[in-house]
Amino acid sequence: MELFHGPTLSFKDLAMGVLVNIVDFLLQRRKEWQTLIVVTTGDTGPAAAHASAGKGSLECWVLYPSGMISEEQARQMTTIRADNVHAVGVSHCPNGGDDLDLLVAELSADRDFSQRLRLSSVNSINLCRVLAQTIHFFYGYCRVAESLGERIVISVPSGGFGNMFGGCLARMMGLPVEFFICATNSNATLHRIFSTGEFSKADLRQTLSSAIDIVIPYNFWRYLYLASGRDHAKIRSWMNEFQKQGGFELDVSTTEEIQRGFWSASISDSDTLTTIQSVYESTGGYLLDPHAAVSVAAAQKLSARIPPDTKVVSFATAHPAKFPKVIRRALGISGELPPAARHHSIDSARQAPERCLAFDLGELPLAIRQEMESVATRRKADRE
Repeated sequence: MELFHGPTLSFKDLAMGVLVNIVDFLLQRRKEWQTLIVVTTGDTGPAAAHASAGKGSLECWVLYPSGMISEEQARQMTTIRADNVHAVGVSHCPNGGDDLDLLVAELSADRDFSQRLRLSSVNSINLCRVLAQTIHFFYGYCRVAESLGERIVISVPSGGFGNMFGGCLARMMGLPVEFFICATNSNATLHRIFSTGEFSKADLRQTLSSAIDIVIPYNFWRYLYLASGRDHAKIRSWMNEFQKQGGFELDVSTTEEIQRGFWSASISDSDTLTTIQSVYESTGGYLLDPHAAVSVAAAQKLSARIPPDTKVVSFATAHPAKFPKVIRRALGISGELPPAARHHSIDSARQAPERCLAFDLGELPLAIRQEMESVATRRKADRE
């Protein structure tokens, strides 16, 4: 199921467009403005930047770990010609986007700073993003089911669990999904949770499916809250244990509940490349991006469990043109990419001038505050 036909070639475009336009509408009606701060591991940032570009009610700051997303994804942010969009590349992030998430949490917790800059976020921590993503699941079901009530399987490449949580909500609304496949790369936090009941943080591994290089799937806490019977005290205790010790074991009843209707798999880079190549060759040229390949590979890995004649939908979350190095490696080519690996917007961005702030992670906490304060001061003066 191709979810990458939006302006930034990512599944994030639908929900981000809905959310940012709702925020802009409400701010205009109230004659107010707001600062959005976004952390991205590849797709969220371009979608947020594009949706925010030119909106007078918004200042949008997109932070990404330098060298840990593709150049094509970075250029989708750094080449936007809009004064209210600010791309920030951050070097030396050992935990990738998770390091930047911690900074955003600190900025948001600083009440004086947050109120002065009217700080908000459009990462999937904002529930509107997750709610809008339930549409993917209903649409996919309606495209393949031959009769209402037919049970299907949906495989989703998963990192932060935001898209997958949208699927959980869709099923709670009545969507007849027999099983979800939570497809992870070698950063297998979610796979460990579903297979063993262990919620633990490991060191980040840089993989070919970089957008799901996430070791703390913060949206999983939402699913865990529902699966635990909405037990606030239990969630608080687990969060404290995770923060202090880096992990915890779920109790037996909660482990059984989270596994109900869920399978999971961890897919290596080698399997990702093999899947891209085999699908390309067996279909006469259909090209998966590395995240769609994780989704397809996970479904293939678990195929013995899937009942006969059950339809399987694998989410393709990004256009392969965003990952030319991976495609060349998978197909064993060094020259011109096949047409399926090209897109005019990516080609244009390669030629466009860039505008980007660059900081080291160590200097970022002070530097980003200064930059954001400067822009907020200028905005206030302009309005007066």
